[in-house]
Amino acid sequence: MNITLEHHTDLVPVVMYLLRKVQQNYEEESAYGSYIQPGTVLRCHGTDQKDRVKPDLSAIFVSCPYFDIGKWRPPDAPNDGSLHLARGLFQCLYTQEIALDRESDQMFRKFKGVQPNQYLRVPQLWTLVMQSETIITCGPSTLPEMFSRNIEFIDESSFLVNERLVHVTDFLKRVTYLPVDQCRTFLQLRKSIEQQCLLGTDCSINDCILHPGNSEEELVGSLWPDLLKVQRSVFIYVRISRKEPDASTSKTNAPLVIEGPSQPFLIEYKGLSSDESSDDGDKMALTVRRLRRVFTSNRRLAL
Repeated sequence: MNITLEHHTDLVPVVMYLLRKVQQNYEEESAYGSYIQPGTVLRCHGTDQKDRVKPDLSAIFVSCPYFDIGKWRPPDAPNDGSLHLARGLFQCLYTQEIALDRESDQMFRKFKGVQPNQYLRVPQLWTLVMQSETIITCGPSTLPEMFSRNIEFIDESSFLVNERLVHVTDFLKRVTYLPVDQCRTFLQLRKSIEQQCLLGTDCSINDCILHPGNSEEELVGSLWPDLLKVQRSVFIYVRISRKEPDASTSKTNAPLVIEGPSQPFLIEYKGLSSDESSDDGDKMALTVRRLRRVFTSNRRLAL
C-alpha cells in the first residue's frame, strides 16, 4: 500500500478493495499457515464519478506457485496461522496433514549432486499490476534470481540510450512498444501496428487513423520520416483512433441504423466490486446497459 500511495495515489481505493477481496474469497488455511489459492487472478477497476473524462483505474492481482530449491528445511506449523510461508512439496499437497516428516524423504533429495540442506519447496509469487504501468511483486526471491536464465533484466538508464521505440496507444488505451527497426517506412509502421497492436480487435489498419502523439492531425506517409529524425525523446508517440462511418458511401434507400450509446460495465469508487465476487452483501454500484436499438426506415432523415 505504501508503494501504491507513492506512485498511484488515485489507485489506493481500488487496490485496497482488490486485496480485501483476495483475502476474503481466495485465502485458505492449512496446517502450515495460510496460502492463496494457486492460480488466482483477480481484476478490479473503477471510475471517478466526479471526473467521467478521466480514464478507468485498474489493478490486477496474480498468485502463481512455483518450484524452488530452498537451502533450508520446510517450516514447522507457525504459531500465527495467518502467515504465508514457503511450504514444502508434501505440505503443499497435503494441506491438513502432518507432512513434515515426509519432506526429508523427497525423491528429489536422492538425486546425485543435491546438497543435504536442499529441499524442493513450493512458494508463491504475488504480483500486483497497476494501470498496466507498475508491477509490484512479493515472494521469497527477487525476480532476477527467479528468472535469470530466461529473462534479461536491463537497467533503465542503459535502455534509454540504446534503440528508440515507437510508443503506440490504441483506441482501447492499450500501449505497445515497437522497435524503430520495424517501422523505418510508413508501410512498415502500418504493418507492425496491424500485426501487434490490433490483434484481438475487430479492426484492420484500414479501419483506423494514425495520429502523431496527442494531435488530432492524421499521420500520413510524408510526415513519418520527419518524426523519425526528431531526437528529443527515446519514444516516438503514435495514437490510433477508429474511422468514422463514411456517410457518402451509404445508399439512399438503405435502412437507417441508429445505435444507442454503449455503456460499459464499470465499478464506481462508492461501490467497488469484482467479476469474481460472490458476496451478496456488497453494495454494488448501479450499472446501466443500454440495449441496442435498431430503427429502419426507407426515408431520408434531415438531422
